[in-house]
Amino acid sequence: MPVSAENLDFRVIQISAIPPPFPVPMAPLRELFSDLAADGFTTFAQTPDGGATMSDLSGEKVLRIGPAGRSISLHVTDDLDASASEASSLIMRVGARLPVQPYIIFQSSVTSHVHVDGETPRELLDRKLFAGGGAFDALGPGRIGTGIRVILTATGQESLSVEPLLAEPEKTLFVQHLVVRSNTYDIGEVDRLLNDVVRYNKTQVKNWLTQALGD
Repeated sequence: MPVSAENLDFRVIQISAIPPPFPVPMAPLRELFSDLAADGFTTFAQTPDGGATMSDLSGEKVLRIGPAGRSISLHVTDDLDASASEASSLIMRVGARLPVQPYIIFQSSVTSHVHVDGETPRELLDRKLFAGGGAFDALGPGRIGTGIRVILTATGQESLSVEPLLAEPEKTLFVQHLVVRSNTYDIGEVDRLLNDVVRYNKTQVKNWLTQALGD
């Protein structure tokens, strides 16, 4: 089956909202955890930096709050847009409970998998991007695969990586889009920032995979 936009399976979305380092009171964290029970959060653990980690039973929804930042990791269920909306909503609820101004760094990652049929991901990448891959033979036997990292901005703070998935190197490609924005912003802007990331993955990333790796 050729690699195309239809094969891109969005798996995990992560965002971090980072303010200047600031102590996190434990009482508001426990109050927030109580509020999040309705969202499936069942586990609360204090962290050595004075913050806390909250998660659901499956570990597919993890919220980390500490002096150096607030981050959420969600496994994408049915739709990337819906998971992104949930992630930004959770981060903004944290911001409302623990107000800090301004935030200075926004980070996000979208991790996707692409199933490959008819050849291995290594063979696909070698054939499409590395002129057959023969130049890598000098590195010795045992190569599982070769990937690429595309630097998307002059600052190097946005990139796209594509390589065989180590857990399934014979049939799955790992695709990850990373973004770092180093500008001051209000926590209410997270939704807009994340929407830009989602749009990029659903358009440019999908289109590039089809053009670069499709038959």
